[in-house]
Amino acid sequence: MKKYLILGCWIALLAACADDKGSAGNNEDYAAGSATIHLLAVDEATRQPLAGVAVKHLSLKIAETTDDDGLVTINLPTAPRALVGLEFSHEVYDTYTTSVAIGEVAEGTNKEINATIALGMKSVNYVASLNVLDDSTFLPVQGAAILGLLAGSDGTNEEGGVDIRLPGPGAYTLQLAHPDYDTLDFRVQVPDEGLPGETIRVNLGTLAMTLLGGFRVIDVNLAGEYNAQIVEESRARGAIFGTIITRSQFMSLDDSSFEWSWNRSSEFSGVDFDYAFSASNAQWCYPLCFKLFYEESPYAPGCYRVEVTAFMEPFSPAGNHTVSDESYYDYKNKQLVIHIEFYESWVPLTGWDTCILTLK
Repeated sequence: MKKYLILGCWIALLAACADDKGSAGNNEDYAAGSATIHLLAVDEATRQPLAGVAVKHLSLKIAETTDDDGLVTINLPTAPRALVGLEFSHEVYDTYTTSVAIGEVAEGTNKEINATIALGMKSVNYVASLNVLDDSTFLPVQGAAILGLLAGSDGTNEEGGVDIRLPGPGAYTLQLAHPDYDTLDFRVQVPDEGLPGETIRVNLGTLAMTLLGGFRVIDVNLAGEYNAQIVEESRARGAIFGTIITRSQFMSLDDSSFEWSWNRSSEFSGVDFDYAFSASNAQWCYPLCFKLFYEESPYAPGCYRVEVTAFMEPFSPAGNHTVSDESYYDYKNKQLVIHIEFYESWVPLTGWDTCILTLK
């Protein structure tokens, strides 16, 4: 008989505990008095009062705002044992949800409760965004890691993009690293102008990585002039030298500009070319003419692949043509390298020539 009595007591006790927990967790009403809760919202770091903090509780339809002294008063006609899920929010502070313990309140009485809630200020997010491309193909480089930050950063995605989260304002020297490419150094200057909760984004645009042992290719502007030319010649036909000039410049030269002159209008009037340079021991005696094609990369606006679409010499311009083209812009030496294999109908021969042009 005692065993059953003890068991019954335990069951009753557990039921009472469960009921108390449910009331606290769900703000269920019970026969109790009222409560007045005085809340003070302060800055977590300075402990100074915060005005304009929104205080909300959806189910109890509480919507109050702290005054200039950081205070707000909540009146509960029937007090639960705890006010659960009370939310504090502010435009420059992190949203904070908490509970305020009330406890037992005898029916017909009012309980005064004072509580201080400390809010942490939102952090400023600093992010640098960039895209990484292969400088010879202009295709995205996936998996390039960011070095130079203690926290590290995710590698570039399938489109070559990455967001780098920085700890704060200032100047950073970072690196792009990939097992197939030369390590690339770059700098980020982050301004100190962020407000709490704001994201300051620095767009670094597009960075190009060079394959190990490769060349860096950037946009080519042939509107300027060149002050040097070096040629690696694969055929025994005399030295190639002279200043590269445009078609209009070449066609405007008079006969006195040549040691061996000819009627250029008859030789080249029907030939479509962009540039010409000498291929003889005598200046302008033996001109070589070529036409270039620029293809803008869809991944890197303003960057171009360079292709020699035609390579022509006098006397039989229609028969000379480019067989293979490996032209590129050498960023490291600031040189346009026209490396082509072409066929000359008048010899006839096929071979490689490399013309290295240095920008002024």
